[in-house]
Amino acid sequence: GLLLAAVALALLSAVELGVRERPGRRMLAANAAAQACLVFSHPVGGFYGLALCLGTVFADGWVYRRFRWSVILSYPAGWLTLGLWGPQLLRQADINQPRSWIPVPGWRDLATVNGAVAGDLERLGLFLGLAWAAAFLIGQRASGAAALPVERLRDEAARRRNRVVALGCTLVGVLPLVWIFSRWVPTNSLFVARYLIGVSVGWTILLAQLASMVLARYDAGPRSVRLPLKALVLAFALWNGAMLCGNTKPDRVGWLGFSDVAFGHEELPIVCQRALEYLPRNHYSPQAERYCYLLDWSAATTADNHFAAAGPEQKVLAGIGRNYGELYHHNIVDAGEFLRECPAFLIQDDPQTHWIANRLKREEYTITRLTPAGPMAALARRTYPMLLVERKAGKGEVAAPVNLSAAAR
Repeated sequence: GLLLAAVALALLSAVELGVRERPGRRMLAANAAAQACLVFSHPVGGFYGLALCLGTVFADGWVYRRFRWSVILSYPAGWLTLGLWGPQLLRQADINQPRSWIPVPGWRDLATVNGAVAGDLERLGLFLGLAWAAAFLIGQRASGAAALPVERLRDEAARRRNRVVALGCTLVGVLPLVWIFSRWVPTNSLFVARYLIGVSVGWTILLAQLASMVLARYDAGPRSVRLPLKALVLAFALWNGAMLCGNTKPDRVGWLGFSDVAFGHEELPIVCQRALEYLPRNHYSPQAERYCYLLDWSAATTADNHFAAAGPEQKVLAGIGRNYGELYHHNIVDAGEFLRECPAFLIQDDPQTHWIANRLKREEYTITRLTPAGPMAALARRTYPMLLVERKAGKGEVAAPVNLSAAAR
């Protein structure tokens, strides 16, 4: 959401720069600030900034027939603020070593990513394109408004519209730009659909322009043609709005906790093998202090660990544990320390990581697959099978307290 808002803000600033041929210093500074917001929102923000800069250069050549260097330089002026965070950015780039959790994209990924970024927009574009083609083929006479987008007019409204369309085209161009970078720098691939959500701003602009052309072309037609077409466009907009409003709400009622409690053994800690399972449970579960995340770098980078995010998760969670351990009950702990302190515990079964097979030797531990003893939460998602792990050598031992602050220290 923050990234999408930053893209929209930077787009608005770029449009306003184009309306005035000689913008003042305040407007140039505002554009630099908008670019700084964009690049600080997300690593992929720089690609959106570069696209808007290229769109501005193109639009200036189209409208003003020259380069406005003060406007062009206001873009990198915002990007250079990242220099304040140079060392931190290098550390952040190191998180993905030796391999990134984001796979290197192929041709198929480039061809299908729009389905995730703007699936309904694509279908709406197909519908509008067919409607425009039908209007053209049946010979509907276009009104004067239909020809405005292709004329190079000098009035402010036309300059604003033409620049918006040019910037919308370059925003869609972020897709191949990020795709090329992700193949060129595979350990820091960024080709993820949600990172490309700003492209939907460009799609929206282009489809709005196409819709205006379609409606203008049909505007000279009979009422029986105009009203159904406008109703279809409105229905499509409402449909997309309803889908957005129906987004899944955060788990604020503890469904995750109920689903795990159903396995019993409430006196034992629960080990999560993935950060995306540990972090929400630590926040939402009514028994948050039971959940643990184990730091085991050698296991995370072993060849048979097919969970691509294992390495990056280990580095991120280690940093969280060092700096904010008290917020997580000091339960982000070294795997060796945990196994020494806890003779018995529960663990989510995740065969993809191979951690259990590699670390818990059968001659040292008894591993029992549990069946839920109580009702499972009806809305629980991603509920892993639970295993009970008991150390054979210490049958008389008592499990360590759930709070593992001593082990964490």
